[in-house]
Amino acid sequence: MEVRLPLFLDDVSITEQPEDNAMKCNMGGAQRAIWIVAGLALIGWALYSGAWWGWIGVVPLASGLVGFCGINAILGINTCKTGSQDA
Repeated sequence: MEVRLPLFLDDVSITEQPEDNAMKCNMGGAQRAIWIVAGLALIGWALYSGAWWGWIGVVPLASGLVGFCGINAILGINTCKTGSQDA
């Protein structure tokens, strides 16, 4: 069965889970940038408005900085370019 992805997801590869438990890079540059901006926006909003749940922005910020996304790992999605798998 072939899975057809939208054009903006052409470079996304769906792979098997790695055998070892090491956190390997599974986020490409665009996804990392989006996660970092979203994390900073949520943290900024938390600081500005006092909404405590805005601090959840620490999670996407850390994921973007490290290059590993737990959701991608669970779903088997890897947007990281091949050959640069070390986070």
